[in-house]
This record gives sequence, structure tokens and C-alpha cells, in this order.
Amino acid sequence: MISALLVACWAGICAIDDIGTQILRRPLLIAPVVGLIMGDLQTSLYIGATLEVMWMGIGNVGAYSAPDIISGTAIGTALGISSGGTATAVALAVPTSLLAQQLLILYRSTITYLNPIADRIAETGDFSKVFRINYVPMLIAFLVRAVPTFLAIYFGAGAIDTAVEAFQTR
Repeated sequence: MISALLVACWAGICAIDDIGTQILRRPLLIAPVVGLIMGDLQTSLYIGATLEVMWMGIGNVGAYSAPDIISGTAIGTALGISSGGTATAVALAVPTSLLAQQLLILYRSTITYLNPIADRIAETGDFSKVFRINYVPMLIAFLVRAVPTFLAIYFGAGAIDTAVEAFQTR
């Protein structure tokens, strides 16, 4: 449970970075930290390199929202280490990143409601409050990545399979 919580916190930290500088959002940087937390750095390096090659050119362009490589890498690496290696990690990272992509679309859609609030505050001239309003999307971004990551690692690959099956059309 502690490792699931630590990996979830790492995914949340990477989510905050994804809003700003976007240095930590790559699998080559996410996976080794997950490996240190899970106690298997070598396997995490293989997983991180595999996921990096797989998602090398991925990015958001225009209105397109790419699969969430942060959640996919964190969850895939943690569950790959705990249950089988690189093939398991890739098999779990892809559907996980696609499920998390939907949460990111919802997140990005809802934070737009902060813009008129920030405009009203800016009209008062209190720019310290405008600065502080930026903490709201950062907190939500942290939770959007940390909570599903924790749940997926805590409940395991079976929970991911159940979620994917629930979203499939028949």
C-alpha cells in the first residue's frame, strides 16, 4: 500500500510538471523513479525505454488530447514490476493511458470555468489572488493522475481489465 501511495504521489508530481515545464512527463524519467519505489530499478529501466520508444512522438496538437503517458507509465511500470516484466507493463500501460486520457479531457474542459473567475479577480487589481487561483488546476491535475494511479496499483491489473471491459462496446 505504501508503494502504491508513493507511486501515486510521483504521478501527481509529474502531472504538475506536465502543466508547466514538461520535463518529467517522459517514460524514461517516470519509470526509474517508480522502479526505485518498487525496488526493481533494472526492470523499470527496460519498461521505461520500451514505453519511451512506443510513445516517442506523442503530444497534444490543437484540440487533440493524447493518451496520458504519465498515468500509463506509472501504472504500467508498477504493475509490470510486481507481476511480470516489460510485456505486462506495455499490455497494461496502453489501456490505462487511454482510460486516463478521458479524465484529462474532462479535467481540461472543467478548468476553463476558472477563466471568468480569474478575469473578475484581475479587474480588481489584486494579482496575488490571480496567481493563487492557479493552484486550483494544479491540485486537480495532481488528483486526476494520483487517485487513479493509486487505485490501479492497489487493486491490480484485474481492476484495469474490468474497467476496459466496461467501456468496450458490444
